[in-house]
Amino acid sequence: MAVALASVGKNVLVLDLDPQNAVRFHLGLSASDGGGLAAYLTQKNRAVPRYESACGAYVVPYGDVNEDTRLEFEFLLSQHDNLLEEFINRLGMPPDTIVLIDTPPGPSLYFRQATHFADRVLAVVLADAASFATFPRMIGLFGRYSQGARFSPDLRLVVNQINPLKELSEDVLLLLRSDYPREFMTVIHQDLAVSEALAFRKTVFEYDPKSQASQDLRALADKLLEK
Repeated sequence: MAVALASVGKNVLVLDLDPQNAVRFHLGLSASDGGGLAAYLTQKNRAVPRYESACGAYVVPYGDVNEDTRLEFEFLLSQHDNLLEEFINRLGMPPDTIVLIDTPPGPSLYFRQATHFADRVLAVVLADAASFATFPRMIGLFGRYSQGARFSPDLRLVVNQINPLKELSEDVLLLLRSDYPREFMTVIHQDLAVSEALAFRKTVFEYDPKSQASQDLRALADKLLEK
C-alpha cells in the first residue's frame, strides 16, 4: 500500500505497531537498520526511528526489543491515548501525509490507540471459514475502540489471498460480500510474487509490476485516494 501510494506522488509514513517488526522487510529495509518506535518512546534509544525506503515512503519500525521494553511500551500506550499521535506530529511530516499503521490481529492496545485518531480502519481477512466466523467479533471490537475517536473512523473489509480455483475461498468471499455489503471494499488475490519479492528484498511492484497482486494493490490505493 505504501509503495502504491508513494508511486503516485503521495507523502507516506508507515508506522509498524506489530511486535513482529516485519513491515521493514516488505519495504526493503534490512534487519540492521537502527532502532524502532518501542525503544524510542520508552527512552531506550534517543535516535528518531524514521527511515526512508527506496520507494520514497518513510518507515517507523516497531524495533527489535526485549520483553521488558515491550511491556513498558504497552503500559505507556495504556496510559496515554495520544501517545502515537503526538509522536507522529513530532516527526514534522508534510500536512498531507498519508499515515499507514499496521497492528497485530485481534484486540490489542495497539489497535485501540491507532483507532483513536484514524480516519479509516481496514480489516484484512482471509477467505476462510475462521475469518468469516470471527469477523462479527472484529466489528464489535472496532465499535468499542472507536467510541470517542476523534474522526469517527469507518471500517472497511479487505479480503486477502483470494484463490479463485478453491471453491471454499470463493464461497466465503460470496458470503462476506452478501453479509457485509457496507463494510466490503475489495480483494487481493493470492500471488506467489508477493513472497518471492520478499525473498529478494524487493517490493512486489519492483519484482513483478504486472502481477495480479500489484494490480490489486494499485486498485485499493485508488479507492482510498477517492475518499
